[in-house]
Amino acid sequence: MNTGIIITDADDDIETLLTGDTKRQMDIRAYCVLGHAAIEEFFESIAMAVFNNAIDLWTRKSVSWPLLALALYHEYYEPRKEEKLSLKREAKVTFMHSAVAKLKEYYPNQIHQNHGARLDHLINIFNPIGIEIPDKPFIGSLESFASWRGDFAHKGMTAQRISSATSVHNSIQDILILCFELKDAAKQVVA
Repeated sequence: MNTGIIITDADDDIETLLTGDTKRQMDIRAYCVLGHAAIEEFFESIAMAVFNNAIDLWTRKSVSWPLLALALYHEYYEPRKEEKLSLKREAKVTFMHSAVAKLKEYYPNQIHQNHGARLDHLINIFNPIGIEIPDKPFIGSLESFASWRGDFAHKGMTAQRISSATSVHNSIQDILILCFELKDAAKQVVA
């Protein structure tokens, strides 16, 4: 798969390190920062598609796994900011509609407040809608890539150098596999 960065060979990467080719280092850093943003947006888009599907099913009187998972997550893992509704005062249907209305505000807000693509971000995005993060070695690549991106975005030229453009390329390949696995998991919960 061609990711768009020019990867020549290991000799080029070693030459870059020895000569301190700042143009190439800047290209690699820009690739990391932009790639991370694209990956983050991809994860958020999948999560919102699953959520929107769950809400659509709800409006057609069907309860889906993601909606149930989100309701349980919201009830048991999120701190309560207001008193619970009194079931004695509200009819069951009103209570359910009220609960779903709160979820329709809560979850998109959670996605909007997401600012990253590390493991903890994925857990916050996907676990509430019933999608488990695969326990794969790809998570290590995701964490490394996110660290590189953070350094480059916030430390500029004082950030550590990456050992090679090939390392970045290989991490992206692992992350793309993770992306496809999460996309497949999303398809399974909305099926």
